[in-house]
Amino acid sequence: MDNELTLNEYLSIFKRRWRQILTIFVLLMTIITIVVFTLPFVYRSEGRIAIEAPVISNDVVKTVSAANYVDESIDKVKQKVLSRKNLSSLNQKYGLYPEMLDEKKLALILMKNITFTSETKDTSRNTWENQKVTVGLIVGFEYSDPETTYQVANEIIKQLLEENVRSKTKQASETTGFLTGELDRLKEELELVENKVAVYKQKYANSLPEHQEMHMASLEQIRTAIKDLGREYKNTQEELRYLDVEYTTTSASFNNGADALDPLSTVSALDKARAELNRSLVLYKETHPTVRALKRKVALLEKAPVATKENAPVRRNPVKTLALAKIKTQIESANVRLGSITSQKRSMSHQLATLQRQIVQIPQVESGLSKLQRDYDNAKAKYEDVKSKQINAKIAENLALANKGERFILKQSPEFPKFRESPKRTLLMALGVFGSLILGFLFAFLLEMLDPRVRGQATISSIVDAKLLAVIPYIETHTELARKKKIIKFFSVGMMVLIVLCLIAATVHFFVAPLNTLLIAPR
Repeated sequence: MDNELTLNEYLSIFKRRWRQILTIFVLLMTIITIVVFTLPFVYRSEGRIAIEAPVISNDVVKTVSAANYVDESIDKVKQKVLSRKNLSSLNQKYGLYPEMLDEKKLALILMKNITFTSETKDTSRNTWENQKVTVGLIVGFEYSDPETTYQVANEIIKQLLEENVRSKTKQASETTGFLTGELDRLKEELELVENKVAVYKQKYANSLPEHQEMHMASLEQIRTAIKDLGREYKNTQEELRYLDVEYTTTSASFNNGADALDPLSTVSALDKARAELNRSLVLYKETHPTVRALKRKVALLEKAPVATKENAPVRRNPVKTLALAKIKTQIESANVRLGSITSQKRSMSHQLATLQRQIVQIPQVESGLSKLQRDYDNAKAKYEDVKSKQINAKIAENLALANKGERFILKQSPEFPKFRESPKRTLLMALGVFGSLILGFLFAFLLEMLDPRVRGQATISSIVDAKLLAVIPYIETHTELARKKKIIKFFSVGMMVLIVLCLIAATVHFFVAPLNTLLIAPR
C-alpha cells in the first residue's frame, strides 16, 4: 500500500484482528504470570562496618595508615571470606544450596549473592583535589529465605571482623619475626666489623691517625734531646782534653826527674794509655790507626814489670799521688759520661727511626681504618634502622593484639529482612501487560500486511483510478452473528475463569504460602 493509513483504517484493522490480538495477549500474559509468580523471592539483609582510626596517635606510634592501606586490608579480608573453602563451609553450615556439589559453581553463585559496598569520605582540601578515604563498608547478602538471609549476613560480618583482627595480628607478628631475625643477622655483621676494627687498631696501635700529633711532638723532643746530647758530648770531650792536660802538667811538676822511682809511674802510664784508648774508641772505630797505636801501647805497658811495695824504693810523694788520683777520678767520670751519652744517643736514634716509620705509615693506616670505619658506620646505621623498625613493629603487634590500632567495628548489625528485595512482581506484571499488548498489535499488523485482500474505499479508488459512487457495507448473516456471539460468550467466560484463577493464586501466595515454595521443590 502506497497510501497512509487513517485512524478509521487502524480501527478497522483492530476490529478485524482483535481476536488475534487478544489471543497473543492472553497467551503471553499467562506465560508471564506463571513465570513471575514462580520466581523465587529474594530477601536482603545488610550491615555496616565502620573503619575506626587508631586509638593511639601516629605521632606516638608510627603505623601504616593510608587510604590505599585501608583498601588493601578490605580486599585482603574479602578474599579470605570469599575463598572457595570458606564459601563451601558456609554452604554446608546453613544448607544454602545442598544440591550444588561443584565448589567452583557454588562459589560463583554465592559471590553474586554477597555484596560489598565501600563508604568513602572526601578529604580534599581544595576543590581541584580528589582525595577520598574509605571510612566504612556495607556488607549485604541475598537469599530466598529471610531467616537464613539474616543468619548468613551476620556470619559474613562476623567473619570479616575476626579475619581483620587475625590478618593484622598475623601480619604484625610476621613483620616482628622477620625484623627480629634481620636484627640478629645485622648484629652479627656489626660485631664482625667491630672485631675487624679492633684487630686493625691493635695491629697498628702506634700508627693510628689520632697519635700523629703525639708522635710529631715526641719526634721533636727526641731531636732536641739528641742535639742536647751532642752538645753535652762535645763538652765532655773538651773536659777530658782539659783533664788530660791537667794530669800531664801535674805529673810533670812533681816528677823533676825522680819520678822514675815512683812505683805507681808504670801504673799511671798504663792507666793514661787506657784512658786515651777509651776516648779514641768513642771517636773512632777499632780499625783506626790511632786506636791501633794506643792498643799496642797498652799491650806494652801491660807487659812491663810493675814495681811492688816490697821491691820499690821507699821514697814517694803523697801530695803528687793525691792530686793525680783526683784528676784520674775526674777523667774516669768523664769517660763514663761519654759512654752514657753515646748509649743514650744510640737509643734515641733508634726511637727516632721508629717514630719516623710510624709517621710515614699513618696515611696508609688511616686509609685502611677509614674503610673499616665506613663499613662499621654503615652496619651500625642499618642495625639502628632495623632496630627502630623492630621496636615499632613490636608496638604495632601489641596494638593489633589489643585491637587498639586502625580497626573494623560493627556500626550497624544486619536486620531481619521484613520486605522482599525481588522480584518486583507489580512492576513485572505491568511491563508484561504493556509488552503483551505491543506484541499483539505487532502480530496483527504483520497478518494485515501479509493478507492480499483489498480493504477500504481509498485502496479501491487507488487501484481502479476512479471515483466511487457508493459503498456497500459488509452485511453479516445470521450464522455469522450467532458464531460471533458464541465466541464473545466463550471468551468472556474464559476471561472470568482466568481472573478467578489469578485471584485464587494471589490469595494463596500472599496469605497461605508463596507459590514458588509450592510449585518448586524446596532448596
